[in-house]
Amino acid sequence: MNRRRNGNSDDLTRRVALVHGEADHSVEGDRMALTAARVLADAGRHVTVVVPKGRAFERAARDERLAVVPLSCAPPDSTLPWESITRIGGACGVFWGNRIQLVHCTTPLPVPSVLPAARMLKIPVVAGIHAVTSDARIDRSLCRFTDLLMPSTKIAKEWITRYLRGKKTSTVRRVAFVPPSLPMPSDGVAGRAEVLRKKFAATRDDVVVAMAGEPNPGAGCDLLLEATAVIAQRGLHPPVWISCGPSRRAAEYCESLAVLAEELGVGAQVHFPGADVDRETLFAAADIVAVPSRIDPIGLTAGEAMLGGAAVIVSGTGGLPERVEHGVTGLVVPPIDPTALGDGIFRLLVDLDLRSSLSESGKEFALRYYRNDSFCNKLLEAHRFVSGGTSDRSGAPPGEIIPPSAPTPSRSDRSRDGEYTAPLS
Repeated sequence: MNRRRNGNSDDLTRRVALVHGEADHSVEGDRMALTAARVLADAGRHVTVVVPKGRAFERAARDERLAVVPLSCAPPDSTLPWESITRIGGACGVFWGNRIQLVHCTTPLPVPSVLPAARMLKIPVVAGIHAVTSDARIDRSLCRFTDLLMPSTKIAKEWITRYLRGKKTSTVRRVAFVPPSLPMPSDGVAGRAEVLRKKFAATRDDVVVAMAGEPNPGAGCDLLLEATAVIAQRGLHPPVWISCGPSRRAAEYCESLAVLAEELGVGAQVHFPGADVDRETLFAAADIVAVPSRIDPIGLTAGEAMLGGAAVIVSGTGGLPERVEHGVTGLVVPPIDPTALGDGIFRLLVDLDLRSSLSESGKEFALRYYRNDSFCNKLLEAHRFVSGGTSDRSGAPPGEIIPPSAPTPSRSDRSRDGEYTAPLS
């Protein structure tokens, strides 16, 4: 397979391997990977999902009726060279057997054997970069082997660009900012939201505060409970719904949160909808959605909440400030500050005009920003470019060029330093 070929560029990207590696265990990362797979499949691409064996994402991809190839991709216990060679050979077999024309990585740290296998077969590689909020989060091998890096947040783009500009290498890299996509509201969600409110006896006058987070401290569920106690001290006792997903681990985590709520004196107003309530229904039923994350590099939950029509309040960390404009599409408060979070929620509880304004502006922004057609166009544009076609009618390639910071090494230097890759033309 040649990296540059003549012909229709769409024909050169018909068969795509979507690699969802082992480093991104977050719910948001899984959802973004599934969205990319759906978008590519809807655009007529034959998508083969490559995942490490035993990942929950394998089942989710099969549920979407996607072709799935599980690989034995965990790094070997020993550093014996033939073990790595065997894994790379297995990845080469997958790519060759499925006639893969392009590799699309969806995680910061992809399956270890995939990148060298793609390079050996001269298959172009693009990579979505999401969870980069510091130099330590940058995967060096991904930067080394990838033709086009596609950060989904501006902070990730800044870190990647800074890293590449300071790298002593002859490699020419290109970085293109590609905002994420989210499913638009589905039919019947309003009816499901009404049923949920009735289930928890929430009247039309009740202002429901909701949150959907992962079952770990990084989501900040405990911070919302502490903020609820702050609000209770000021005389308001709104119903608070917290969902942590359908897993057994989530159920156990919710039990620990229930104990904390009782200790804070707010147990009577805190409810846990459970595994049978999806995020879309939860957000459509809520009036206010809090995203008090300690760490949130992507910030998709805020977008989902805005699409559901809720007023959102988020912590100013990671990608969240990029998704929410303070005072326009939501409120942004300092991270890990229950008092500030409680004050912000209290403000939304007592100010109906502000709550309505943020809800309307937020939904309008989300409907425009997270559209699938915009995401699809940018994705296909990137794929065409790295496969040798022009990106659009003007022929302008996507993204920003990061030039080399050192002279092109000799052939002997290339084999010795291992950093040289063919520059993009």
